[in-house]
Amino acid sequence: MGSTSAHNNEGLGRRDLIKRSAALGLIAVPTMSFLSACASGSGDSDDNKVAKGEKSDKNPLAVNGSAPLEIVIFDGGFGTKYAEEARDVYKKTYPEAQIKFSATQKIQSVLQPRFNGGTPPDLIDNSGAQQMDTGVLVGKKQLTDLTPLLDAPSIDDPSKTVRDTLRPGIVEMGRFDGDQVWVLYYAYTVYGVWYSQTALDKLDATYPETWDEMLALCEKAKKKGIAGWTYPGKHPYYIPFSLYPFIAKIGGVEVLNAIDNLEPKAWEHPAVKAAFEAYYELFAKGYILKGTPGLDHRGSQGAWARGKALFIPNGSWLENEEAAIIPKDFKLSVGAPSSLDSSDKLPFGTIWASGGESFVVPSKAKNPAGGMEQLRIMLSEASSQVLHHQHQVALRLQRRHRRHRAVGRPEVRCRRAGEGGHQRGQPASAGLVREAPEGADRRCRARRDDGGPRHPGRDHQEDPGLRRRDRQGPVHQALQAPVTTRHQRRQLGEGRSR
Repeated sequence: MGSTSAHNNEGLGRRDLIKRSAALGLIAVPTMSFLSACASGSGDSDDNKVAKGEKSDKNPLAVNGSAPLEIVIFDGGFGTKYAEEARDVYKKTYPEAQIKFSATQKIQSVLQPRFNGGTPPDLIDNSGAQQMDTGVLVGKKQLTDLTPLLDAPSIDDPSKTVRDTLRPGIVEMGRFDGDQVWVLYYAYTVYGVWYSQTALDKLDATYPETWDEMLALCEKAKKKGIAGWTYPGKHPYYIPFSLYPFIAKIGGVEVLNAIDNLEPKAWEHPAVKAAFEAYYELFAKGYILKGTPGLDHRGSQGAWARGKALFIPNGSWLENEEAAIIPKDFKLSVGAPSSLDSSDKLPFGTIWASGGESFVVPSKAKNPAGGMEQLRIMLSEASSQVLHHQHQVALRLQRRHRRHRAVGRPEVRCRRAGEGGHQRGQPASAGLVREAPEGADRRCRARRDDGGPRHPGRDHQEDPGLRRRDRQGPVHQALQAPVTTRHQRRQLGEGRSR
């Protein structure tokens, strides 16, 4: 996923799911009423639409090949090359089309006025610290239903639809109330506690399986002048990247289900209290890097990459975002939450992975078919390989927790479209996975590796105890371990990275 930029609206995080950190008291989120007011207007009108092209096997979305197309991409940790190359494919297919392509980190401030004026682009990567509130946009009928795209033939195998090529759960994440799909999550992101194995080796240590081991390691590092943890103090909604799976590990996924569904006293569950107390202990014992509250995401990541702290809660865009300063011998790794004690409901090795980079086609876009066609191209094997090679996700899991299996977790809707408060998006419990087959290879994209359908089975088992009573979605695709950094794969002599 992309980077998080400093901004004036600190609570409006780059990831929908991180908005739930407001309820934790980690950050004060400004009222969403100003966004509701900004997202004025209602549904689409054919008055400003370009004429449709002729529908055919090669043009299933009836794209007008001579119509202009405008694309705005979030310029974050994933960069823009993947979208630029897909744009070039579009241009080659439709040479008469004039394409305007731009990238920004200020999605809301740049595009909200255009939504208000009824002149939005045709395709938007609505991500980053200034991500627009998707729930408000859906509630105000500002987005286009992407079902035609999902039902269109895929680029690589016309016998399969685009829908068939996506990881389980990606389509459902884009829904609110009903079957319409308003958002397409393009990347598949891993969240956790990131660290340098080289730094741990210098301390003659391994990644802590228990919280007592975590505290002991932080104390050992402190004596060497190294902080245990840091995080983006200016963007503390990064903390849930490791805190939410920690809560689930302690109390079970049902604790996060209750939080997602806004159940009374959900935040008073003993697992929530235990997780907060454990994290507070890091501060109380002086294991947090000094100055952390004043650091933004790049500042904290930079300090961590330079060895000033052992651990940082983050997502799998981290490697690409800090590629310029991460040493070659860093051995970038990600760890699952340490076990609080033997009473934890989930085993050590449970980690969080979910869809991200939310692409939308505005309802008032002049060329919505063109916007969806650009997405169809981006979801092809060739295009997604660009993202795969551009952003090689670091997912080195310790040998002691390399046997993981997917925890079945249906999607949960915590609010209706257009409601205020935190945004809908990825539920706090979405994508928790464990016991994945050893030696598996995962790519950083929402598209399936082989384009074929996958169902719960030997490698993906749905836990019937984790079903929501009023909505049952698909089992989330497992993050399968171990996946290493490009540096480690070179050492192993493997020909293909992640």
